[in-house]
Amino acid sequence: MNDCRNSVLASATSSADHGNGNWNRNSQSRCPPTATCPPMWATSLASESVRARIQTGLKFRDASFSSSSWTALRVLAASVPDTFKSFFPTGASVTSDRYGLTAEAQLPTRIFTLLLKAYNGEDLRFYFVGGLFSNFNDIFGLTGTASTTSIDGSSTVVFGINGSGEHVIAPQRPVRTRGGSVDLAFPLSRIFGANPDGRNAGWVLNFFHAYDDALARDVRRIGAANRSRDDMFAGTLSCKLNKYLGVSYEESYYRTRAANRGGPLPLYRGIHSYQWHDLRHQLAVQVTF
Repeated sequence: MNDCRNSVLASATSSADHGNGNWNRNSQSRCPPTATCPPMWATSLASESVRARIQTGLKFRDASFSSSSWTALRVLAASVPDTFKSFFPTGASVTSDRYGLTAEAQLPTRIFTLLLKAYNGEDLRFYFVGGLFSNFNDIFGLTGTASTTSIDGSSTVVFGINGSGEHVIAPQRPVRTRGGSVDLAFPLSRIFGANPDGRNAGWVLNFFHAYDDALARDVRRIGAANRSRDDMFAGTLSCKLNKYLGVSYEESYYRTRAANRGGPLPLYRGIHSYQWHDLRHQLAVQVTF
């Protein structure tokens, strides 16, 4: 009896592995010839019970946090605006902060696998999100402003006079951003009972949606006619022909929206537009060694 229960557990576990996209060709286990097996209905109920425990429930996959502070390369004394040279005789520098927080969860089943991801942070352009924005010079409350570039030309530094009459450097604020993605995959070959040894064993249908939102109130500080929110919808049909070769076809839709609904807007097809998009078609061949 114990041998049979272990066999059922192995069968349920191997079936659950397929929910994660792994096709185990030995997923159908049988009782050893020397064992005393329970009735078929009892084996079936035990198997389904084990599958339910293995396959249900959202699995928390990963969480990460990153934080840093960086200093824009110094402004040379000779590059300081004339009005401020006496207040910054040796040049100047300014700092900006960055942080990122992300979490990811997965729900694997026999019919589909759902992957969820969310993130939040500031100045995340090096992670290819946040509209690829970095930071902006906060000149609120400053008068008599003048700007110059850092020593390597990578950053613009603004000088000004605050409400107390002090000659200061405008702080650089990071652009805040948030977003996430949803990925839903269906193992078509498994759903339709394709032969694992046949040519139709590797079909997978995948739907993907991603959203990236750089806060409009921060983006407007960089420039009025700027993008703010981006999202993407994609559907991919893939087939693994053998262990070396695979093919896929993808239809995707990219959409971007401006930080403002009126006033100066970005150009799209020669027209100032609040929203613009791109429809993309792709046929790909994957070669794995």
